[in-house]
Amino acid sequence: MKLTLDLEQQELVRTARKLLSTRYPLDDTAERVRAEADPRALLAEAVDLGWTAIPLPESHGGLGATVLDLALVYEELGRAAVATPLDASIALVAIPLARTAPRSAAFVADLVEGRTLATLAVLEEGMRDEWARRSLTAAASGDGWTVSGVLAMVPWGAAADTILVVVDLEGRGPRLLSIAGGASGLATRSLRVVGGSPSARVVLDGMHVTEADVVLDSQEEVEAFVTTALDTAMVLGAAQAVGACESALQLSVTWAKDRRQFGRPIGSFQAVSNRCADMRMGIDAARLLVLEAAWALDAESAPPASSSVAKSYVDQVIDDVEASSHLVHGAMGFSTEYPLHLYTRMMKRFQMSWGSADSHLDRVASALDQARAAVVPTVRSSR
Repeated sequence: MKLTLDLEQQELVRTARKLLSTRYPLDDTAERVRAEADPRALLAEAVDLGWTAIPLPESHGGLGATVLDLALVYEELGRAAVATPLDASIALVAIPLARTAPRSAAFVADLVEGRTLATLAVLEEGMRDEWARRSLTAAASGDGWTVSGVLAMVPWGAAADTILVVVDLEGRGPRLLSIAGGASGLATRSLRVVGGSPSARVVLDGMHVTEADVVLDSQEEVEAFVTTALDTAMVLGAAQAVGACESALQLSVTWAKDRRQFGRPIGSFQAVSNRCADMRMGIDAARLLVLEAAWALDAESAPPASSSVAKSYVDQVIDDVEASSHLVHGAMGFSTEYPLHLYTRMMKRFQMSWGSADSHLDRVASALDQARAAVVPTVRSSR
């Protein structure tokens, strides 16, 4: 993995930062502007900038670049506290489809061009997190199946034209289904969320699905798709959280320079400057782990469970940055007229998504154990 950005990546970062800072200023209307943003307009903007095409192959209408390149954009989105339908259409649907279902090229091209906004519903009501075992089932009925169930916290679910969902079809096993946003038997309700991407509660009430709705028709393909989708969304979300942490630090440093107590800036006190220094070290380490995880998603051979390493560490850094930035700001940090709360909420939303830090540490341990088991017999046989 390279530890420096090439010229194209540096330009990508500069362009994204300049555009987002101009279009989404941090003033007293910031929260309202972000809450009222039109998903279609946000998607069209990403299409115009070429962001939707970055990590996808040219055969699917993309630019043939990498997830790492898109992660750089996501960090800038986090710096500006902006949520985007890229979370759903590209991270959760287009990238995993392009990698696990080559015959879906036409549909992925529609996502890249913004003609369709799609999302993936994986969190069933009552599940611990997105990685838990899915139990949604469909009973055979006529020329297809009937499915009922409730899906929670579906990213951009209320605005989506297409919702992908994993359902255990009677007699077939787990399959990936495509459901039209306005289909009969489907109801969506927007949810109030802490921060980040808008989410919805999706209810399937006796919905009839047929063979034409099946996107992936084998359990192996479905498992590969879901794992790729969750890993990709988690890594990009981690990049966005790192960007939010960076902005929280910059606000804290500026505040520490300007705020005066006892006749001097509060940044001159060791208790304040040490907290800013600790934030700096944690964020830099988190950024490297996130970029490594993005690189691993692009590489054919990569460290095991890199995405879980990044997720668990970013969660820890978020705890430190939230506590330190609010302690530096004091009461001002809790005012909605001051932008720190935008970053706090975005960081907290990521922390509550995609599984806990402990569960990902367990995943890392399992991956390392499997790697050790694969190496030990080789070592023994060579003696």
